[in-house]
Amino acid sequence: MKKIIRLFLVLIGGWMGIILLLSAVFAVNPVEFFTAARNNIVINVAWLFLLYGLILSTIHFSIVREGGTGIKDLGLSLDKKVIFKTLRNLLIVFFLFGCYLFLLLKSGHTVFKSADLYYVLTEVLKAVLFGLLFAFVEEIFFRGYVYTRLLDDIPSPLAIIVVNLLFACLHLFRPGNPPFKVMYFIGLFLVGTILSIIYIKTRSLWMPVSVHMGWVACMYLLASPLFDFNRRICGYSVLFGLENCPVAGIAGYTVVLLTGFMVVNIRKDW
Repeated sequence: MKKIIRLFLVLIGGWMGIILLLSAVFAVNPVEFFTAARNNIVINVAWLFLLYGLILSTIHFSIVREGGTGIKDLGLSLDKKVIFKTLRNLLIVFFLFGCYLFLLLKSGHTVFKSADLYYVLTEVLKAVLFGLLFAFVEEIFFRGYVYTRLLDDIPSPLAIIVVNLLFACLHLFRPGNPPFKVMYFIGLFLVGTILSIIYIKTRSLWMPVSVHMGWVACMYLLASPLFDFNRRICGYSVLFGLENCPVAGIAGYTVVLLTGFMVVNIRKDW
């Protein structure tokens, strides 16, 4: 537990330092930093680059200090079999979310807006890159480091609950009404739990990374300007989520559950 507390203290200090540094460089009021970052892609990219670099380097050197060789000790070994399974997981995610998108379109909840091939490909590339970045760093942090260090003090079921409550709380920043907030928190906890089970079953961090990456990429696309949310049926948000997060509903979470079930239970030789 002391390792995790020390890690969080370092990250909080580094997080504040990054905000102050970028605020000084871009002449931004630190209190209004996140508003500026949302409106300025350069600040946003610099923020993500420095923050995720801080997280990865802190975890790496923490493992080295513990006597390990670094981040690769967390289950990041890569071979042909792992690459194949990673691509398989992505196909499962994309297929199931494709079915969900079909449901959204047929129900009239969402309308496809753009027919510009270049714009579509650009949005898809951004979705994949964001998905890889977020999934890689978050899985190393939550499943790879925090979960495994919690096992030194508490049993695995309790460690899964603790790490995924933390996972849900640290993501709970989207705007929305109280029912949406509740659905979003439950969904985040569910997502984290499924990713934890995938990691435990496979013992390879690339497996939850690939599933997480696919989820983020698909959610990014569904909430992107490629699709237009139909506000006339916003009363169905419990089922289909909201405009800025159309996965945070019962139908979206069903897709998430199906993904986890298929990845965990699919034959090992396929």
